[in-house]
Amino acid sequence: MDVIVSDVQTCIDEIAKNDAEWLLGQDAEEMAGIIKSKIYDAVRFVFLHADIGLLELTWNTEKTIKVQEGSNVAIVKLPANVLRIVYARLKGWIRALSEPIIYTDKEYATLLNPITTGHPDNPKMAVNETATGKQLEMYGVETSGDVEYELGYMPEPAEADGTGNNVGKKVYSIPEKLYRGVVYHTAGLTLLTYKDAHADALMNQAIEMIGAKTN
Repeated sequence: MDVIVSDVQTCIDEIAKNDAEWLLGQDAEEMAGIIKSKIYDAVRFVFLHADIGLLELTWNTEKTIKVQEGSNVAIVKLPANVLRIVYARLKGWIRALSEPIIYTDKEYATLLNPITTGHPDNPKMAVNETATGKQLEMYGVETSGDVEYELGYMPEPAEADGTGNNVGKKVYSIPEKLYRGVVYHTAGLTLLTYKDAHADALMNQAIEMIGAKTN
């Protein structure tokens, strides 16, 4: 985390030298505290919106799911730390999926219709909320019994104990290709706290760096 704070501070210092000198007079310790408080939100934003090609996925350790005879849906209980489903594929599907329908969407009702539901050549998936947690519903089952599947996702950001040069420190695991996006988004959120006009520009740069969709 100290490395991110330092890099964000450098990013902000460059702006201060060029176009916002008042920032140079801010209390360094106070700013470091604000930066630290924004890192989680920045990492979460990047994990949620970054282009799929830049992500490093966590893969579900289970590889099969039991499907009842006559059912068209395979239901997978999701790990509690799932933030974004990026890759899901059931054996027999013509392709993998990356954007599930949410149970609150109107489109969810189409999954319960035998005509508009998913099929192996046009699979569909949804995330549903239950009393025991979130589950992934994969529509378009070809066979019953134990069916093979793959599930790759981005987890909620979490601090971990660092290794190597970071022993004894708390760090976030951030894919190398997304690191600069995290730094710029954190800097933008920090400047937003100070109500500085450069905040939006930094966050827009971060969006470009991570290839995020803006609509």
